[in-house]
Amino acid sequence: MHLGHIHLRQHDRLGDLLGWSGQSNQVKSYASSVLGWHWGWKNSNTGLPVQLSANRSVNTGWNYKVTQNGAVTMNVAYDLWLHAILNPSYSDNPTDEVMIWLYRSGGAGPVGTRQATVSIAGTSWDLYRGNIGWNVFSFVRTSNTSSSTLNLRDFLGNLVSRGWMSNSKYLTSVEAGTEVFIGTGQLDTNSYYANVA
Repeated sequence: MHLGHIHLRQHDRLGDLLGWSGQSNQVKSYASSVLGWHWGWKNSNTGLPVQLSANRSVNTGWNYKVTQNGAVTMNVAYDLWLHAILNPSYSDNPTDEVMIWLYRSGGAGPVGTRQATVSIAGTSWDLYRGNIGWNVFSFVRTSNTSSSTLNLRDFLGNLVSRGWMSNSKYLTSVEAGTEVFIGTGQLDTNSYYANVA
């Protein structure tokens, strides 16, 4: 699956057109590529959903460039969705959301509070935990990157080993994109893949 080119011009034009207030601590857009479930819509033949206890690899690689025009509050992140049931529908809210932040600027921060710093895939991540009607876990890279190769199973396994997530849960979706809080800029993806082994 390829992201291709994602171009964002947020707040200055879209915000005014749609009446966004421009509050710097609220996400205005998450332009993303979706593998699997997305609020009732599903990509077929993706290998998802997969139960965590199956210990399947979810390999992904992403190379991109961020261009910012002035002060921009944003991130570049994966968003993983998990359910307690195998085939969720539109009305089945997730039980868990796991974000993996590769890049951030302008003071963007995740939901919840920092719990620990962990080492995964050869780098350090600050781990946050919160709840917005479902559990939200965020791994925020301690230094920005524009290229990453990951096995997403490693992040999910960390949460299972902490007792914060049951391995009976199903990974139903992998998203990758950029959350824009405020400002203008552009995310260009040079290459991207996500595969369930």
